[in-house]
Amino acid sequence: MEERVVSSGASTQPSLENAKANAVWSEQEEAAFWAWLHKHGVTTDHARIALFPRTGRGMKATRDIAPGELIFRVPQQLFLTARSAAKHNPALHALFQQQQQQQQQQQRSKRNTNTTSTTYTISEDDRLALLLLAERQKGSESFWAPYFPLLPPVGSYDHSMFFREGHGEMHELYGSNLFELTRRLKLQVEDDYLVLFHGKSRTDSGGESDSGESGESGESGKREGLFKAYPEIFGATEEEQQRGFSVDAYRWALATIWSRAFDLDVNDGSGTKVRVLAPFADLFNHSPHARSRHGFSGAGEGKPGLECTTLGSGGFKEGEEIVFNYGAFPNVKLLRLYGFAVDDNPYDIVDIYAPMSPLAPDFNAKIRLLHDVGLGNEEGFVLHVLPGQLDGGVPESLIDLLRIQRLTTEELNAPTTKATFVERARKRKMALKSALDNNARGGAGGRPKGKDRKKAKQQAKKAAAPTSGQTSTSTSTSTTTTPTTSFVISKQNDLLALDALIDALNQMLAAYPTNLVTDLKMLRTDATSDTPTLLPRVRSSVCLRVGEKKILLASIQRLTARRKAISDL
Repeated sequence: MEERVVSSGASTQPSLENAKANAVWSEQEEAAFWAWLHKHGVTTDHARIALFPRTGRGMKATRDIAPGELIFRVPQQLFLTARSAAKHNPALHALFQQQQQQQQQQQRSKRNTNTTSTTYTISEDDRLALLLLAERQKGSESFWAPYFPLLPPVGSYDHSMFFREGHGEMHELYGSNLFELTRRLKLQVEDDYLVLFHGKSRTDSGGESDSGESGESGESGKREGLFKAYPEIFGATEEEQQRGFSVDAYRWALATIWSRAFDLDVNDGSGTKVRVLAPFADLFNHSPHARSRHGFSGAGEGKPGLECTTLGSGGFKEGEEIVFNYGAFPNVKLLRLYGFAVDDNPYDIVDIYAPMSPLAPDFNAKIRLLHDVGLGNEEGFVLHVLPGQLDGGVPESLIDLLRIQRLTTEELNAPTTKATFVERARKRKMALKSALDNNARGGAGGRPKGKDRKKAKQQAKKAAAPTSGQTSTSTSTSTTTTPTTSFVISKQNDLLALDALIDALNQMLAAYPTNLVTDLKMLRTDATSDTPTLLPRVRSSVCLRVGEKKILLASIQRLTARRKAISDL
């Protein structure tokens, strides 16, 4: 979860010794943090903060940790959540309560929204960000004062929204969908800040609105911002406001929440998860292959809290970095919301869209057919590498969409066309439902254990994965590694659909600034050198590109073989 500070203009990363010397927290601050943790009942005696050459700051095992052993427990009383304001920041709590009550009152009375209002719809992330910034402003008076020095300082995160345009960092993302997602997110965060604190957005001044992650913009209307409505909390002068609640501070708070918070079911009866900053727990880095698990537990010494234990299949050796899995996240999400990417990410994906032009022949009739089979013209599809296979995982629904787009008028009006595509959609839906049910039950005949349980999960994943070789007559839910030997409507229709998709994937591949060979060489050089040769933002971008290019190349290879098989019919 931890990112390293980027030194602008440097061509290599600082050595581990330099990183330790330039740590942003002092030994006294670290000692105070440990004392605070132990005072409030944090359970751990075999993990310590350490600096690792390529993952930055993380947690090191100080002794062997056995399979199934508890790694740490963080009591709930240390959690920093939006609800913490009730106990630790009464002024903010009153603000949250007031905006909630006013919103409910406005909904009941259907008040005219063109009148001035101090009603705010503040997202959970924004409430937590406000509390985080307000508590940090309190300094030593805050309950979490010993925790804050160990958070990365403003300007040190490596989320893609911090990539700079003029330093070539954004160019590293070019070709990936993350390039445009990042540009939109940058504008969205700026807009959210203006709406939240100033009561207006860029669109109020003629700017363009964009969608993004944290979004409460678009509802500013004629209301006051927090700065004007609550000067007693955020400061009466611009200098006071900017000291603790500047746009840079707001970005920092959001990045802290996105990369470090846990979504936990705290068993409060609400049935909803709570976004939690859990001091100490957020020091552990991510691995998609982690041998640990974490979650909220209400048991243990009478103190509910966040627990992390090693899995029964493996522990950690003394001196090894202790990691856990944040989730099944592709690099495009990790780099956007967590500030890093990982090598050989098994969850990597590539998003693809294939909308039909309104000028296409029989456009309206084809749109109706797409609707009848459960597909949308603007729908997005996901490409990935299928588990245990080297060929690309291309959704058959994507190919059906392309087939429908390329139907001739005669094919479109044929009496069997609609029934054929509806039946194919039904079989895909049933296959997915069967796979999900199997996974939920642990397979037929009860919940398997050990190796059988692992095998059942792998089979469920394969069955739920997009099919890459399904024929029009097949009823199997599994995927095949051999090209299809049949077509759906006509040979020509299938070839047109496959040609369009292969061409689109080749264009996506050509849009990257480098090729796969160059990227792999960069990563290999970085991995084999004594000290890293790539800045963190560059390395993460290269990891992102490599994963996406492998998926695109595998998909092209698979589709090309499929096209040849159909062409030879």
